[in-house]
Amino acid sequence: MATSSAPVHLLDAPAPHPAGGIPPRRQLLAAGSGLVAASAYLGTLGLAGAKGAAGRRLDAQLPFGSRRLACAALVAVVAVPHTVAAWCAWRGDRRTDPAATAAGSLLVGWIGMQKVVLDDSSSLQPAYAGVGVLMLAAGRRWWTARLLPADRAIEGEIEILRPPEVVFDTVADERNEPRYNPRLHNVEKTTSGPLGAGTRFRAQAGGRRRNGGVPMTVEITECTRPHRFASTSHLNAMDVAGTITFDPTEQGTRMRWSWRLEPHGALARAQSLLAWLGRRQETRVWRGLKRYLED
Repeated sequence: MATSSAPVHLLDAPAPHPAGGIPPRRQLLAAGSGLVAASAYLGTLGLAGAKGAAGRRLDAQLPFGSRRLACAALVAVVAVPHTVAAWCAWRGDRRTDPAATAAGSLLVGWIGMQKVVLDDSSSLQPAYAGVGVLMLAAGRRWWTARLLPADRAIEGEIEILRPPEVVFDTVADERNEPRYNPRLHNVEKTTSGPLGAGTRFRAQAGGRRRNGGVPMTVEITECTRPHRFASTSHLNAMDVAGTITFDPTEQGTRMRWSWRLEPHGALARAQSLLAWLGRRQETRVWRGLKRYLED
């Protein structure tokens, strides 16, 4: 299916509000960000205007003894980002979610810096940290779309300095995997005959090597040595199916993998997170294979 879309520019006009006015979520976001920005500006004025004993105490407490630096940091890290977030939310700008994410992250970091670097505690700090977390939650659609893409595919490639036949034979026989993947163990071949389509294995993933881990079964669905291999894995909570190809290179083999997750039950709602975790895990596994074969 072919689709097309116009490019989105940073200076695009804000999206219009619905007929009912600003959505309640945006109203709360604008109000919260505005209050934080106002308090930061007021704090900057108080910090800059402190005199006498209070001023000397601040000079001794602040990094480099510089109130100018502290004022500039407060404006740059807290006041300005929250001003931008409040403006975007009030205007209905499409940049509201990334602005809220940035402002919330900086606010939480600012509170943490006060606790760790300045050893400064205040009864208001938990409230401000809570506001920062709420702003991160408000912008979740933006950052989850980038960190946790909706695509359930787990894809990647790696070059291994060994011939395709060697790489293929190692990967195709599931009993070899515990040698380079410590999270898989107790692998047994449950069908007779040579490896090929229909060969099945059972194993345990995660946990300990003895009496631990999640039971799983693996079935080879395609076995074209040394070019292409496909299999399905079944766990109680999900099914995984995919293909691995092995292409010769000047120095060895370029191995490419593509898997699809099909989580069941409650995990189906977390498929984006599972895919993200799966990509990281799969990369670790095949790096382990590379080390195992090349050492």
